[in-house]
Amino acid sequence: MLSERRVDILRPGNVFRDWLIHVLGDKIENKSCDAAVFLIGPASHTVCRYEFSGERYSVVAKFYAEPTGRRKDYDPVRSMESEFETLKEIERIIDIPKPIAMQKRFNCALVMEYVRGKPLYKYMKTEKDLYDKLTLVAHTLRRLHDHTRSHYRKQDEFGHFHKVLDQLRLNHSAR
Repeated sequence: MLSERRVDILRPGNVFRDWLIHVLGDKIENKSCDAAVFLIGPASHTVCRYEFSGERYSVVAKFYAEPTGRRKDYDPVRSMESEFETLKEIERIIDIPKPIAMQKRFNCALVMEYVRGKPLYKYMKTEKDLYDKLTLVAHTLRRLHDHTRSHYRKQDEFGHFHKVLDQLRLNHSAR
């Protein structure tokens, strides 16, 4: 299952940390705060959460030029830009973590807000109020579907889904 572990602390003067502080603007009050780095996985690319000391604010960055799965023959800049534009489009339809910025010079980093919450798999383990939560998810997906209708090819979608699963290299029970 998904895990998160602390791997580093970025201090003022670190180019990536300073860029994050700049793009976050007023969301960060203390511009000289440290940023703790948490590696999130498994994922198809390097994904990190950055927590700013004393700020009670975090962001997540996905690095498209750092694939961790099998697929490595793609254009990371185009993939980053495409996902950023897709997220900007979707955020107008449903409530998702806000895409904030992208920057190709930092290994094609796409940065978005981090939203604290309990992962769905934890609800599935306890099954408390699961029906209501899954109903909300279903309604959200329906709204997304209704606002983004296009030609649907089931075999292509399932093929893509299985490629993503292959990239994650999950064990049989997790898959």
